[in-house]
Amino acid sequence: MSNPASIAAFLAFFVTPVCFSAPDEFISFNFENNKIENGFDEWFYSGRGENPCGVYNGESQSKLCGPYGQKIYAYYSTYNTYHMGWGRYGYIDSSSSFAVRNSSLKVQTTGGPRPNPNGTVIYSGHPARAKSDIDSDTILSSPSQELFPGDIPLYFKTQSNTTRFEQLQGKNRFNVWVLMPRDSVDITQYRKSKKQRPDQRISWYPFINTSTSSHYYHHSSNIPLGGWTKIQFDAHPTHNNSGSKNRYSAFSTGGYQYPGDDRAYFSNITTFALRFKAMINQPMFSTYFVDEITTEYKPYENEETINNVGIGYDPETHLFDVSFEDKYRCPQGCESKYEIRYAFDPITNANFYETTLPKYVLNFERSRSNSEGIVYKPNSGYNLLWAGIEIQDEDKLRLQDYTKLYFAIKDISNRTLDQQPIDFEKVQLPGVGIFKRTELIKTIEYEIIPVNYPLQNETSNINEMVVGHYFEQVMQAFGGRKPYVFEAISLPEGLTLSADGLLSGTPTLKQATELSYLIHDEENKTISTVFNVEVFEEEDFDVVQCGDIVDLKHSIDESIINDSRFNGIETDKYTSFVNTGTTIVIGSNKQYDFTSITGSGYDLWPGDKIRTEWSNHGNKAINFQPNISVTQSGRIIYSDQSQWFKSTEIELLPGATASSEWVVEYPLSAYLINVNSNFANNKSLVLNKIQLVENARPLTDICRREF
Repeated sequence: MSNPASIAAFLAFFVTPVCFSAPDEFISFNFENNKIENGFDEWFYSGRGENPCGVYNGESQSKLCGPYGQKIYAYYSTYNTYHMGWGRYGYIDSSSSFAVRNSSLKVQTTGGPRPNPNGTVIYSGHPARAKSDIDSDTILSSPSQELFPGDIPLYFKTQSNTTRFEQLQGKNRFNVWVLMPRDSVDITQYRKSKKQRPDQRISWYPFINTSTSSHYYHHSSNIPLGGWTKIQFDAHPTHNNSGSKNRYSAFSTGGYQYPGDDRAYFSNITTFALRFKAMINQPMFSTYFVDEITTEYKPYENEETINNVGIGYDPETHLFDVSFEDKYRCPQGCESKYEIRYAFDPITNANFYETTLPKYVLNFERSRSNSEGIVYKPNSGYNLLWAGIEIQDEDKLRLQDYTKLYFAIKDISNRTLDQQPIDFEKVQLPGVGIFKRTELIKTIEYEIIPVNYPLQNETSNINEMVVGHYFEQVMQAFGGRKPYVFEAISLPEGLTLSADGLLSGTPTLKQATELSYLIHDEENKTISTVFNVEVFEEEDFDVVQCGDIVDLKHSIDESIINDSRFNGIETDKYTSFVNTGTTIVIGSNKQYDFTSITGSGYDLWPGDKIRTEWSNHGNKAINFQPNISVTQSGRIIYSDQSQWFKSTEIELLPGATASSEWVVEYPLSAYLINVNSNFANNKSLVLNKIQLVENARPLTDICRREF
C-alpha cells in the first residue's frame, strides 16, 4: 500500500487554468417534423436497398448518414451464444412522444433468436431491419410476452477505419440520455442477496486510433425508474476486449494508448458502439430511446477512481439512482466507498462539503444502506457500484419539470493495495489549492425531463371474491396527468368503486360477470377497463375425498397430525414455525428449506394427489412451484434431484391462501412426504397444511378452506 507520508515523492502537476466548456451538441436526433425519414441537421435517413454512406451490408437495413462521412446503424449479432451475444430483430425509428428535446432515436425490437432446450436456436417474431419491414399495427396487435436474450447495439462510425470524430476533439465527457422499458427491473430485487454485482446495463465501446483493433468497455448499471437516465461516459475504461494487462485489471484514464491523457483518448476515437444489455430478456416488441448526445471538457475532476457516472430518476417517488465504476478489482483488498452529495447549483471541489447529503442511500448491499451519503462497492471483484438516492424531503418539493440537480461523488476509500502512482499525483486547482488526483470530486448535472406516458390501467387482476366475505382492492392507473378519477360501469353485486379507485364491499351473489370502469385524468383523457370475474361461495373451494395430514401451527407441538399413518414432523434448520405454519426464517435460500412429515407408511395410486396449502405473508405477489418428494429426507441436493417432483405452479397475492397439487402417476409406497417451497424468501411464503386426495377415501371426506 502506498504510504500517504511518501506522497511528496510523487511528481506534482501544476496545471495551467483551463476554462470549463459548456456541453456541445454531438447528435440531437431532432428529426424534422418528428419523422426519421426527414432526417435532422446534416443527417439523413437511408432505408433498405441503398447504401449511400458505406455501412457494411448496409443495403439490408436502415441507417442514418451524417456529416464527415459519419453513420449510425443497428448491429445484428449472428453469434447467438451467451458469451458472444444473441441477435435481435428490429430497426431504428424516431419518437416525439418520448424525447428529451423535440424527438429522439427509437430502437424497436420485433423478435429474434432464442435458445431451444435441445441446444438448437429457434427464431420467432418479425425479421425486420427497417421501419418499412413491418406495419405498426402488427406491433400494437401482438402482445407476445416471450422473452428474448438478445439486444440491438448501435454503432457510430466515421468515414474510414482511422478517421477521428470531429465532435470529440479536446473533450473528456460523452453524455447520452436513455429511456429504458419501465418496470423491466424490480428495484427490490436489484440487490446483492439476489445477484453478485450490479448489472452491466448500458455500455460504451470506443475504438481508439483504428476501428480494426480492440475496443474498450465503459459500463453503467442504472435501472429503469420510469424517467430518463443520463450517463456521462469519460476517458477511463475498465476493460479491453484484448485483455487487462495491469495489476488488479486497473486502467488509468486514457487507456493503454494515452495513459493519463483523457483528451487524447477522446480525440482519437474512430468508432464507438452503444450497447443496451438493459434490453436483454425483454418481450418480442420492446423499445428503448436515445437522445441528446453531447460532449464536453471537465478539468479538475477525479478521472482515476470514479468513472462513467450515470443518474436515473423515478418521477413517481422522486428516487434517483446512481451508477459508476471504480478502478481496481480483485478477490480481496479492492473494497471502496464513496461519499455522494447533491445541490441545485453546480458543485466544485471548493464547495463540496457545503452541499447536501442525501436523506438515505439504498446500497446494492442493503445491509450497508445509510443516511451518511456513503455508497459502498458491493463486490471487490468487479468495478460497478450502484445505489438508490433519496434526497431530503424539503428538496423533493423543488423537483419540477426541467429542474436541474447537481450530484458530486468523492472517493473516501481506505484501500489495502498498491495503487498506481497516478492516483497520488498532485494537481493545482487555481484559487483553491493542491489536491491528489483521487481527492478530486466527480460531478454530473441531471435535468428532470418529463416523460409523458399515455394514460393506462395498472391493475393486472382482480383479487378473489367470496360471497359473504369483505373485499377491498385499490385500482391502479399510470401515465396521463394526475389526479385520476375512477368511475364504475359494471360491478358485482355488493361492491362499490370510489372516485379514488377503492373497490370494496361484501359480495352478495355467486356470479360470473364483468367488472368494468373508466379512468379519467386531469386532461380529460379517458380509458375503459374490463375484467371477467367470478364471485365464489365457500363451498366452491371444497375438495372431496381429501383429508388433512398435518395442520401446521406455531410449533411442532402445536401442529395437528390428523392421519394415523403419520407421527413425526421435521424441518430444515433454516426453516421454522410462525403462527400458521413453516417458512424460511434464516436467510432466503430456497435450497435451505424443507418441511417433512413421516410415519409408518402409506400407499398411493395413480390419480391420487398430494396437496400443499400456502399463504402469502408478504406485500408482493408470489409465483412459485413447490417441490415434493416421497423418498428423500432433508434438503434437496444435486445427487437426488431426480427424486423430487414439481407440484403445480400457483400465484399468491399478498394475504391470499392457495393450494398446489402433485398428481401421482404410478403406484407407490412410502413413509414420508417432504415439501420444499422452491422460492427464495424470508418469512413471506408459509406452508400451512399437507393434505392427501385419495380415490380410496369416501366422498364425505372433504378438505375445506379456512376463511
